[in-house]
Amino acid sequence: MTMCSFRVRPSCDLRHNADDGGLGLHTNPNGSARDRGRYSPAVGTDSEVRPTRAGAGSEAGERLTEILDIAADLFSTRGYSGTTMNDVADAAGVLPGSLYHHFDSKATIAVELLEKFNRDVRDLVSQIHHAPPPADPVAGITHLARAMARLSFQHRAAIRLRAYAAPTADSAQMDAALRSRIPSLTALWTERVKDLTSGSQSSGGLREGLDAGLLRFAMQYLTLNAGRGDGDHERYADDVVRVLLSGVVTSEYDDADLTSSPAHSAVRAVVRKWNEDRRKRLTDSRAGIIDAARQHFSLHGYAATTIRDVSSAAGVPMGSFYRRFDSKADLLREILKGYSTGLSQGLDAALNTPDTTPAQAFDALIVLLVDASRTWHHENRIARFEWSARGDTTVQEFYGDTVARQKRLESFLGEGQRAGVFATATPARRLAPLIRTVLWLPYHDQARSSRAHTQRFLRQTVIRGALVDG
Repeated sequence: MTMCSFRVRPSCDLRHNADDGGLGLHTNPNGSARDRGRYSPAVGTDSEVRPTRAGAGSEAGERLTEILDIAADLFSTRGYSGTTMNDVADAAGVLPGSLYHHFDSKATIAVELLEKFNRDVRDLVSQIHHAPPPADPVAGITHLARAMARLSFQHRAAIRLRAYAAPTADSAQMDAALRSRIPSLTALWTERVKDLTSGSQSSGGLREGLDAGLLRFAMQYLTLNAGRGDGDHERYADDVVRVLLSGVVTSEYDDADLTSSPAHSAVRAVVRKWNEDRRKRLTDSRAGIIDAARQHFSLHGYAATTIRDVSSAAGVPMGSFYRRFDSKADLLREILKGYSTGLSQGLDAALNTPDTTPAQAFDALIVLLVDASRTWHHENRIARFEWSARGDTTVQEFYGDTVARQKRLESFLGEGQRAGVFATATPARRLAPLIRTVLWLPYHDQARSSRAHTQRFLRQTVIRGALVDG
């Protein structure tokens, strides 16, 4: 069966987003707050930084909780940088002065949301740690995944703040809260994954040579950041466990068969072109300005970056900038268009190359997104941070392209399921956003995992399943 026979279906599930799995798909900017979730890991120490704020007593506590909920919704719908203290006061029906009596800044509100999430994670880890150990390792993994996904859904605002807060934090407290790590959670996940190595009644243990550290990383990342959209937390957690432990492809394929496919070669050619285009920009002054802008927008945020900043980084006078671009918005448009075009070309190569089986196309998709997550790292950050600017034409155009890519991936998986090539336990509507997220995770941040090592890990999990038959 060739990929050319696959048809695009009109359905599209936009509930999942974020660090979005490489297809550049973020949630509908015109949707509700619940539709604009995000995927980003909770990072930082078991210690916490507490904001200073007034308020005591049950009635005051209830009012503070109400204000926090209102602020969380505004941060989700307008973005953190697009929300002011006056916006929060208006929505809460209080005078700005009254709001400042409880919270001295917008950052203090964000810190409270983030720290409440971190405290609840630590409490949950303690409860699970002191409970009797699970009799079956797979059941233990599933229980932990469900518990973390449920907590993540309950703290959607904190999860979204980790993705959509500006790259430069408003205060030292907010920066500390955003970077806060939870070592006890990592230790618990490490223990649960280690339990899988001995096998159980339902499996023979982990595949030989599988990187248990990357499996722990993927499980922890996905479930801790599950609260990016609507849905059932148990169903989502079960999908994560099923995809990573059981795999998606129903038949066995050896590495040589997967690597030798026409789609694999076509994707490699696209990746080479990405790299060649990047090298050419080193000698082109206009491209140099774009490159300087993408790095500044990614590291400092679009709103916080000035044309002077970009010109200085590119080493060109302001006059030279204006001879090439009319505005900063022109730069954003070119950056997002290049990103979108590159991803679409890669998806074409993976899914539409003739004489390629669905399993081979799926493996080519792995190669594509593992490379794309590194090549387009800055562009992906820019797209996430600017997603709250839903009225911007450039963002709307990018959104339209991402919807088309989402439909194509969902159609590809659905067609493969109907042909019996892909497992059907998770419907294509849910499987598509999960797959792109799993393939896009920053595995290179975990023990500096190389491209080849990451691709091998994803073959052993998403294609074949991490567990072998007992």
